[in-house]
Amino acid sequence: MLHNRYSRIGIIGDLEEAIQITQEAVRATPKGHPNRLSHLNNLGGKLSDKYLSTGAICDLDEAIRLTQEAVGATPNDHPNRALWLNNLGTRLNDRYLRTGSIRYLEDAVRVFQEAAAATPKHSPNYASVLHNLGARLGDRYLRIGAISDLEEAIQTIREAIKITPKDHRDMLYS
Repeated sequence: MLHNRYSRIGIIGDLEEAIQITQEAVRATPKGHPNRLSHLNNLGGKLSDKYLSTGAICDLDEAIRLTQEAVGATPNDHPNRALWLNNLGTRLNDRYLRTGSIRYLEDAVRVFQEAAAATPKHSPNYASVLHNLGARLGDRYLRIGAISDLEEAIQTIREAIKITPKDHRDMLYS
């Protein structure tokens, strides 16, 4: 609830308390417990939000590390794997935007490709994952100039638009 209130009102103290509580949940949950991976991903999300609010790169780095840990321990057939991959791709892209290091953009593209492959085509999240992938491919085209990235970005964004309902809010981002 604290994270929800932070999202609505923006009180950083709420976010910091939510982070502290989630850190305690991670510490209290043994490796191999079914809830641990969710706790890791959730903590990564809260730290990512804190980074977006404060600009503290250490929060983003920890968010990436935690999300990588969650994804790395998640079986390929786990229902949340695709979502967590998408989260990781977003965090890696934030790192790219902050540092300008092509390595992070390359990592984001690779992770979004994996997220797209892991997301069922009938999932309500599929269009969003495709949009994220297409946007990052477009960024990579702008950075290194490979026409194959531009072509794949266009194809991927077109597919995202095609499967997004015309009245859906995500249509605005296309």
